[in-house]
Amino acid sequence: MKSNFKGLTDNEVQINRQRYGSNILTPPKKESVWKLFFEKFNDPIIRILLVAVFFSLIVSFVHQDFVETLGIIFAILLATGVGFWFEQDANKKFDLLNQVNDDTAVKVIRNGNICEVAKKEIVVGDIVLLETGEEIPADGKLLEAISLQVNESSLTGEPVISKTIIEADFDDYATYPSNRIYRGTTVVDGHCTMEVTEVGDVTEFGKVARESAMKPGEETPLNKQLDTLAKVISVVGFSLGILTFFTLFVKDIFLGGYKYTFSQLMLLGSVLFAFGIFLSKIWLPIFFDGLKLIKKNIRQPGWIGRSRWILWFGLAVLSFVILCGVCYTMEIKPLEPSSWISIETAGRILEYFMVAVTLIVVSVPEGLPMSVTLSLALSMRRMLKTNNLVRKMHACETMGAATVICTDKTGTLTQNRMQVSGTNFSVPEHQVFQDNDFSRLIVENISANSTAYLDFTDPNKPKALGNPTEAALLFWLNKNKINYLDVRNGIQVIEQLTFSTERKYMATIMDSPVLNKRILYVKGAPEIVLDLCENERTDLVSVRENADSDFASVRETIDAQLFEYQKQAMRTLGFAYKELEKTESRGIKELVESGLSFMGIVAISDPVREDVPDAVARCIHAGIDVKIVTGDTPGTAKEIGRQIGIWMESDTDFNIITGVEFEALSDSEALERVQKLKIMCRARPTDKQRLVQLLQQCGEIVAVTGDGTNDAPALNFAQVGLSMGSGTSVAKEASDITLLDDSFNSIATAVM
Repeated sequence: MKSNFKGLTDNEVQINRQRYGSNILTPPKKESVWKLFFEKFNDPIIRILLVAVFFSLIVSFVHQDFVETLGIIFAILLATGVGFWFEQDANKKFDLLNQVNDDTAVKVIRNGNICEVAKKEIVVGDIVLLETGEEIPADGKLLEAISLQVNESSLTGEPVISKTIIEADFDDYATYPSNRIYRGTTVVDGHCTMEVTEVGDVTEFGKVARESAMKPGEETPLNKQLDTLAKVISVVGFSLGILTFFTLFVKDIFLGGYKYTFSQLMLLGSVLFAFGIFLSKIWLPIFFDGLKLIKKNIRQPGWIGRSRWILWFGLAVLSFVILCGVCYTMEIKPLEPSSWISIETAGRILEYFMVAVTLIVVSVPEGLPMSVTLSLALSMRRMLKTNNLVRKMHACETMGAATVICTDKTGTLTQNRMQVSGTNFSVPEHQVFQDNDFSRLIVENISANSTAYLDFTDPNKPKALGNPTEAALLFWLNKNKINYLDVRNGIQVIEQLTFSTERKYMATIMDSPVLNKRILYVKGAPEIVLDLCENERTDLVSVRENADSDFASVRETIDAQLFEYQKQAMRTLGFAYKELEKTESRGIKELVESGLSFMGIVAISDPVREDVPDAVARCIHAGIDVKIVTGDTPGTAKEIGRQIGIWMESDTDFNIITGVEFEALSDSEALERVQKLKIMCRARPTDKQRLVQLLQQCGEIVAVTGDGTNDAPALNFAQVGLSMGSGTSVAKEASDITLLDDSFNSIATAVM
């Protein structure tokens, strides 16, 4: 830490908190329990039943028989109540899973002193000190960066990103600038000092969280089908009711025993017309639904749905008054009893109306909402047993109707844990450690020339502490029944040069118990390490002091192997060593520059989950397209696509696109391409969201999987969002289903 970092004073902290806000994300607005309950009444069939209750009440008051009305009310309350209870139960489980801690202590410099404050107390302008393993509390720019590597998988999908303040080392192709770090990401190697520039909702993390909280309003396939069914029931029921009423009424006029005068017919027509106006709020939407069913694309004016009953009552009274005025002009006097129909006739007309209403009521299937609700509720319970925590009931049905799954890579398709996938050392036969000194030197290089550790608190699920690439090497030793700590603790380290993005290697001088000599070990980027080597050691008995031409041929072989590893999107490390005299006085940097002996290379990758290829094959067999959307490079994304079975040799550049290229496409160009795309790489949150919305415009039912904050907007806008149980709180909040076992295989199970 530089001594000139004084940090903020207490007064400046207060000023900046008032000016820029606190470092707290505004939580998604929780709907009241009553509002959530009443939302259940938006179901199209439930709405028809509510209309049926209204008409049934009229019939019940006339006949003094309320059994039918009570039955419909009970069916409505049962269907809405069961659905509401099951979703509330799932949300309680989800809230326990998704707790967020804003009280984590963070080291900052204030008033010239280093102190700890809660993450939520951080303000713009704070100088924050971060070390390996710590989560970055806010967005900021780097003031110092020593061997800094950040896990941005929660924000960009990339597990290890090198960060630096040296402009010459900036990565022009990185998703975010190399000298900036962001809230929600984690330091996996090195340490740094940062100045906070954004807090709370204006951080990248906060912006994505806000985007994911927007209501997309995308209807589910079941709701669309039920809505169509509701329209058919409404149109058919009302048409039959109106036809029945007028048939009986006309029959009564011409074939009935009572003869109507012209005055009575005019006045009765005025009453019926006014009553029809009063009921316009009910029959007008049904009329427009009927037009839609016969493919007449005439939209219902918005003001009809927003209008209140008092408006229609006023229009009914006004129309009746106007019609009475018309009657006066025709010398019909509405106030004279001779113009009125008899009580007996009025009762008969009311009876015809009751018959029509009864037809409308009985046309509505009261049991349908309950049967749909129970089916979905039972599906929720069954899916929970297969590690699918369903938060929103409709997701059960929609998942089965999905036609496209857009999945992120890191943590969903892959294990999000680097591991050794290939080795090419010069001595161990079949790359298995043997009982010889050269194998023991390799073990020393990996164990002691490292800053990573393994946490075996949970023996079934050990954790990597520190650089994920170095930890992968330690996991490899552990897999070969070698305890790296026993080796490390038995060695005296003389001097160490930690890895940096500038040098691209790490070096350690130690007294080796294997040879009882002082040895310099080096590991790093193979091309850098090879440039530092003069020869290749195949064993310790026969030392091949190769001439330059011989080592050049060895290097050609190594370069060919590196090319094969890199084609498979693997990270590679080269290893070398050098024997030293104990009287050696030169510094470690000078010793590294020449005279090293090359030992071999290791390839490291984030392996695909074992169950993913089979699960992807099941989805494809079921007619569901699987698309990868990742922040990784095109090469890595294509290799993962090949391993899981979606990228074929026949595929071309038309089937893959970067986020920058996708953003440059117009909507019409993108619409032509989205269904053919198999991979989107270097994708940002907005790119994934746009992809989902364009696929929906093509008529696809889209499911999205993800575990990072960058996935949240797409999870929210998809018909079904599937988050990982170990994912970020923002991703889980935006999803409909949470996969408790983090397994893509559970998605295939959910479809079934």
